[in-house]
Amino acid sequence: MRHPCRLVGKPAFHETKHPSSYNARRASLESFWKGQFGHIHGVIVCDAYCGNVSRQRSKAARPPDTEENVVLEFKPQPRCGMSIFFFYLHWKNDSYQLWSFAAISDESPPEVAAAVHDRCIIPIWHEYLGTRFDRDPNDLEVLHAISDDRQRSFYGHRMAA
Repeated sequence: MRHPCRLVGKPAFHETKHPSSYNARRASLESFWKGQFGHIHGVIVCDAYCGNVSRQRSKAARPPDTEENVVLEFKPQPRCGMSIFFFYLHWKNDSYQLWSFAAISDESPPEVAAAVHDRCIIPIWHEYLGTRFDRDPNDLEVLHAISDDRQRSFYGHRMAA
């Protein structure tokens, strides 16, 4: 599976035009991502995640003072496995097939915002792993409740190598 998520039938340039399709902002789940949210979901277990930030604005990345992006790695402290909520798509045409996914993100906690990143992935509680995530897309209350009851951690960060 590849990351970012490409909407069904969209050409490759769509990813250049919408580079944020690595993550699906929670505020846009029922608008931009309407055709995906509530259909096919999963969980990735990891111990860190990365985010692109402007070098000029990042407190972790010092000079050179250029307007380029750097990648910061965010890890929960104390270290623990995170179950990251995502949805995925599978589509094919005559030439090829594509599997892709987007992690669901929301407003950043204070320490991530201080590193100049405006969103953070949503780590869900391990107890939700038995939940059926492919729900009726007209009844999204359970998915929103899981997102609201997220696992809270303090995230340390550093420049990714």
